[in-house]
Order: sequence, then structure tokens, then C-alpha cells
Amino acid sequence: MLELEERVDSLEAMFGRFIINSDNTLRRLETMMIDMRQQAEQDRRDLNKKWGDLANRLGTVAEDIVAPNLPRIAREQFGCPAEPDDFMVRRWVRHKLDNSKRRKFDVVVVYPDKVLINETKATPRLNYIDDFIAVMADIHGYFPEYQGKEIIPIFAGLFIPDNLLRYLTKHRIYALGMGEQTMELLNWEPLASTNLT
Repeated sequence: MLELEERVDSLEAMFGRFIINSDNTLRRLETMMIDMRQQAEQDRRDLNKKWGDLANRLGTVAEDIVAPNLPRIAREQFGCPAEPDDFMVRRWVRHKLDNSKRRKFDVVVVYPDKVLINETKATPRLNYIDDFIAVMADIHGYFPEYQGKEIIPIFAGLFIPDNLLRYLTKHRIYALGMGEQTMELLNWEPLASTNLT
């Protein structure tokens, strides 16, 4: 019987050490989980910031690629001189008749008898094109000084899907996208043949 009591006491002692060790292990595990949650939250904040920075940069990457191509396109496609009279990138303009309207124009390239007005989107969408159409209908409200010059609207994106290309062509807006080697007017043929220029 004494042997049984010693075994029970030994078992109770082992069980007590197990509980203490388990409790310590659980506390360490809980601390590790809290640390991991805090690190995951910090990682999520850092990733969101990086995504935001990347999204902002993508917006300017498209413009940075498009803008340098516009004088070449103006010269080759529209017969403009080699040097424009004015070249504006990311220009904010207030509407001359309605002070409450203010808008950023991605690129405006001015020549003696023509003005290229460009809207650039990294990811083109129908509503962006509709907004551009509305602005082009009121372009002299923003730029009355270009009255009498031919206004050439150009909507640009790195990739323009076929449905948006057809929509731009229907609304007589040039579509500028990546060609085989550089940016090119994707709907030059149908628009040039309808005497848009």
C-alpha cells in the first residue's frame, strides 16, 4: 500500500510539474502570438503603404512614357513642327467661365495651328473616357487662348482593350498605346480617313 501511495505522490508531483511547465509554455506561446499579431499588423501597414506608393507611381509612369512620345507623334502624324510652342505635363487649369471647375491635364502640347490634349490612364476604363469626352466638349472653357486652333484629343494607356479602342474611335478620339517598339496611335487609320485632322 505504501508503494501505491509513493507512486500516486510521484504521479501527482509529475502532473504538477507538467501543469507548471504547460502553464509556462502557454504563457510563452501567448506572448509569441501577440508578437506575431503585432508584426503581422505592422507588415500589413507597410504593405498597404507600398501598394499606395506603387499605385501613385503607376499613374505617373504612364504619363512619363506618354509625354515624351507626343511631340514625335505630332510631327509624324499631324505634320507639326519639330519643336512645340509649349509643352505642359500635369498642368492644373481653372475653368475660365466657372471658377468652381479645376482640372489636371496630363499633357498639353501647343503648336502654331494645333493643340494636342492628352489624358493618360495606367488602366483605361469607360468612365475615364466619358470624363475626357465631357472635358473635350468644354475645352475652350479651360483654354480660350486656343480658339481657332485644331484641338487633337488623345487618350493614352499602356494597353487599350479593343472595346475601348472602338469606343474612342466612335467618339473621334485618338487612342495612344504601346506598339511593337514605342507608343503609337492605335486608331490612326480609321480616324485619319474620316478627316479628323
